[in-house]
Amino acid sequence: MNSKIVSITAISFILIIIVSGAFLAIGFPDQTSECDVCHTNTSVLILTSNATGTVEAVNGVPFVISINGSNGVEALKIVSDWADNSKFSFSLMQISDGDPDDSDADTGEISVDISVTPLETGSFTIRIWVAAPGQLSASLDVSVDVSENTSSTTPTTSTTTSATPTQDPVETWTSLMLTINPIVAVVLIVLGFVLFKRVER
Repeated sequence: MNSKIVSITAISFILIIIVSGAFLAIGFPDQTSECDVCHTNTSVLILTSNATGTVEAVNGVPFVISINGSNGVEALKIVSDWADNSKFSFSLMQISDGDPDDSDADTGEISVDISVTPLETGSFTIRIWVAAPGQLSASLDVSVDVSENTSSTTPTTSTTTSATPTQDPVETWTSLMLTINPIVAVVLIVLGFVLFKRVER
């Protein structure tokens, strides 16, 4: 009887560890609070854009921000409550790795072009967050000066495209963990069931 209890306890403990690890990979896309409330803000995730310095924009005239997330990034989000995001209209406010709008086919990397339309004049900050399994997150602020619209000409925005980061071991590890966790969990459940039946005899 003692052997049976020990076996069940050991199996349960292992399953809890596996399930907990898998739970870390689960996101909550409906959350509107900034990601560092639930995630650890870290430099492990790389988040860049083509906007360097302050973007000069015109009220009501769209401009494009090209955003690149890598090193295991699984989701990117923009919420109107963050920074001055409510002062703009975005063509896309949420994207997951592998979505049709993600132009980077590699796992753990997101590349997307977002059209941004200023809704009023002033100096504002656009804030973007990305998150990844393991409770990791990173943010990017883009400064924008919006002037009055005196013509219908689309302004020229001074931007620089950032180089694509090289492959990092963290990204490989993240991808492997997402694949291995469910497989290991299933194997352990089967082994636990077999062991339980043997002990029961």
